[in-house]
Amino acid sequence: MPIRRFRRQYEQLSQFERGRIIAMMEAGWSARQVARQLGRSYCVVRRCWDQWIREMSFIRRPCSGRPRQTSRREDHHIIRNAHVQPTASSAAIQAQWCRVRGNRTAVELNQVAFSDESRVYFSSDDNRVRVSRPHGERFNPAFALQRHAAPTTGVMVCGVFPYNTRSSLILIRGTMTAQRYVHDILQPHVLPLMLRLSGAIFKQGNAQPYTARMSQDCLHTVTILPWSARSPDLSPIKHIWDHLGRRVGHRTRLNELEANLQQIWNEMYQDIIQNLYASMPDRIVSCIRARGGSTGY
Repeated sequence: MPIRRFRRQYEQLSQFERGRIIAMMEAGWSARQVARQLGRSYCVVRRCWDQWIREMSFIRRPCSGRPRQTSRREDHHIIRNAHVQPTASSAAIQAQWCRVRGNRTAVELNQVAFSDESRVYFSSDDNRVRVSRPHGERFNPAFALQRHAAPTTGVMVCGVFPYNTRSSLILIRGTMTAQRYVHDILQPHVLPLMLRLSGAIFKQGNAQPYTARMSQDCLHTVTILPWSARSPDLSPIKHIWDHLGRRVGHRTRLNELEANLQQIWNEMYQDIIQNLYASMPDRIVSCIRARGGSTGY
């Protein structure tokens, strides 16, 4: 009961409650007495009474914003389904994407040029150090690994990965926007590379800078592979960023971090990318078996 009264203090007053407030205030009640009696906040009661003094009206003024289209019962149903099956729709979409493309051969998948981005921080990588602990020893300091968890300065890296070649590593400082995506990535790197690859299909993510009208207009001459959202298991390029993150080590200056990333990128063998391409048929089969859920990749 007390919890319900606490929540009720912040709900909108009904016309009946507004009339009760005016009547009780005119009968000599104080604002705090009225608020205590009705289970409302003192400020709510005071604003209602001030409106009556100024305008001689207690009708609720129209509020800004879009009017409600669903009832409280429908809102409760939507929230309940979201908690019960938070990724049911995305998993179904991912499984359907794999079924449509499950009959593609490795040669056809090699025509896809993957594009992806990631952010590398100074202290983001822990070199895959993991601590195993017995059950019930969660807070034992002997099984705790101290690491820097606060946000640190970093740089965003981006690249395009065809089967037989790759673009130069693109370093972006700041936030990625649709304008920066077009001027810094698509026009100088992606479009020239796709023109050199006959029959290539371009794959990009579903973030807002990639799906913006400005970006779509720039890629009107390029064949784009539709990609399901929330599908990191299907993207082999995530392993490339993991490779860079494990080899970059600990750096204290941004220029040093960028130079080291460029060096690792240039020294990386193309066989690593080709082996990831070779795993695509198995990734699709595993995704279908998992019904769009998480796989071993």
